[in-house]
Amino acid sequence: NIYDEFHVKYLDMQDILDLGFELVDEIDDNGDMSFQWIENSDLWLTFDKEKIAIGDANGTLFYGKVENKSELKRVIKQVTT
Repeated sequence: NIYDEFHVKYLDMQDILDLGFELVDEIDDNGDMSFQWIENSDLWLTFDKEKIAIGDANGTLFYGKVENKSELKRVIKQVTT
């Protein structure tokens, strides 16, 4: 089956780290992880395996589902420009 030969990689913690974030809070009881962007310490990201929230000192800039690293990269670009 041709579909068995392809695998879509979903977003994980390593992808977030690769995009310039650092882990600032370990996984809590709900499985949430908190990150801070290295380039701009005001930008934060939380990841709970279902949804991503990105924000800064003014509040949440994005909240929604992000499927993979490429999509997260686009969202980061949108909220930082």
